[in-house]
Amino acid sequence: MKILVVEDDITLMKVMELTLKRSNYKVIQARFGEEALKKIKKDKPELILLDMVLPDTNGILIMEQLQKKPDHPPVIVMTAHSSEETIIQALRLGAKDFIIKPFQNDDFLERVNRVVREINFKKEEERIIKEKEILLEELKSIQEMKNKFLDMIIHNLKNPLNSVLGFASILATRELSAKEKMEYYKIIEEQGKRMLIMLDDLLKDSFYREGKLPLQYNELELKNILTPSISNTELKAAEKKINFLSSLDEHLNITCDGEKLVEVVENLIDNAFKFTPRGGQIKLTAKEVDNTGISITVSDTGIGIPENLLDKIFLGTPLVSRKGLRSERGTGLGLSFCKKIIDMHGGNIEVESKEEKGTKVIIFLPKTPRKSYSWEDEMKRNA
Repeated sequence: MKILVVEDDITLMKVMELTLKRSNYKVIQARFGEEALKKIKKDKPELILLDMVLPDTNGILIMEQLQKKPDHPPVIVMTAHSSEETIIQALRLGAKDFIIKPFQNDDFLERVNRVVREINFKKEEERIIKEKEILLEELKSIQEMKNKFLDMIIHNLKNPLNSVLGFASILATRELSAKEKMEYYKIIEEQGKRMLIMLDDLLKDSFYREGKLPLQYNELELKNILTPSISNTELKAAEKKINFLSSLDEHLNITCDGEKLVEVVENLIDNAFKFTPRGGQIKLTAKEVDNTGISITVSDTGIGIPENLLDKIFLGTPLVSRKGLRSERGTGLGLSFCKKIIDMHGGNIEVESKEEKGTKVIIFLPKTPRKSYSWEDEMKRNA
């Protein structure tokens, strides 16, 4: 703590300086009132020891000037000749205590320490109040986000549910051709899948927040665990008239939660399909990086991500949920979930995108996850 000592007696100044420094206080010195005011402005002391009688002014006048400044440091006045009335006047102007000269060093230090304790208590109180205000603002923001999120989920579930009920009613009450029945069954299936995806995203996010998704690590070969996903993606790409390419290096061994990693890659590929038009291209690649890790990239030639959303896409909020080119809807949780899983493996995930040019998502995973990294670490990291 910085203490400004305003005292014109050089010998007494030295005594106070040595006494304060022994208690690890930083001492700033001033012998005149004008000098003291300049050092208060420049050095910003946290406590002032002020002699009541100075060569160019007196302590009362200095305290009156300090009263005009907001948040001025506390003052302990020191006097040898001042009257009781002057001391009372100083206390009325806000002095925290007074010291009568000559003084015993122990008494002098005890009075300083007492005021310092008050200052530290006030700082801690202000810190707690500020943290409480920040926390309340965060809780308010979270509640608002939660309300928006629930509104969006209710709205998004209501539409496909009405569609399912409507077409189910038609199938049950009307005579339809086989072609019409197949068409309606397909719509019901698509809307059911849409609802299932939304509910699945919600469950994953809920499990994550409650700490119920520990990872199960196994040593695996990347190409082996991704081959079924690649086969399904090739079929989907053919149906949507999108060119899908995959290039995975051989023998990419990694210790990871295979099921969760597959979910991440499939989520990224699904996002690429949502925003890549007919005739576009999606590419999945994987390669070794510096013999320490593996890089997995999903790129597309789709519509890209607006620049104002790039720094928000991993937040997991309805604000970043966008309709796909074929009116596909999501919850906005998918990429957030991907990032959490990659973070828990000790890796990182980055996105590069330009509107109307396409998007590239790059994952880096260490071959062996950090042993000290746990689910609890991730929860603390995101708290």
